[in-house]
Amino acid sequence: MKPISLTVHGAIDYLAVVIFAVAPAAIGLTGWPPALSYALAGIHLLITLLTDFPAGVIKVIPIVLHQWVERIVGPVLVILAFVLMTKETLRAPSSWPWASSFSPSSG
Repeated sequence: MKPISLTVHGAIDYLAVVIFAVAPAAIGLTGWPPALSYALAGIHLLITLLTDFPAGVIKVIPIVLHQWVERIVGPVLVILAFVLMTKETLRAPSSWPWASSFSPSSG
């Protein structure tokens, strides 16, 4: 598998920032998950701006460190999603038209 270029990596990083910042409101999240998502957006934006690669602005963080942070944070977020999952967090927001087909029954 050929790795992506640093330019593409930077574009994906900025896209991730936008997704972390917009997704909570777009899907109707409430409570601590949106706060976590907004924090991740800010942290990821800061790391991207400070990384020494084409998408970086100040270029003080070596790309190798940036990549290791992503190698650790990505899987941790996936694991965290499953660890913190509860019956309540599995309920889809009622504003989603297909919500009833995915929400667990309240029995």
